[in-house]
Amino acid sequence: MLSEMLNKNLPLKQYANDIYKIKATESFLQELIEAAIDINTYIIVQTHNTIADNCYECFIKRGDMNIIPVALDRELAPSAGL
Repeated sequence: MLSEMLNKNLPLKQYANDIYKIKATESFLQELIEAAIDINTYIIVQTHNTIADNCYECFIKRGDMNIIPVALDRELAPSAGL
């Protein structure tokens, strides 16, 4: 279902009226963010032998450690609250 949505332009009205597409998108986004948090935590522990205080901080700490650009981490960090 998600691959179907990614492979074609789905009108917003059609998407908004399809609870299954909405829930599939939410689930995909949640799994993507959880994977990013797991990867961030692993990188921080392996490279700096420390951990972040929370999920939001794992993005901030990664930027502060110059693992990826600070500006990008600041933009991604709020996703930890979803």
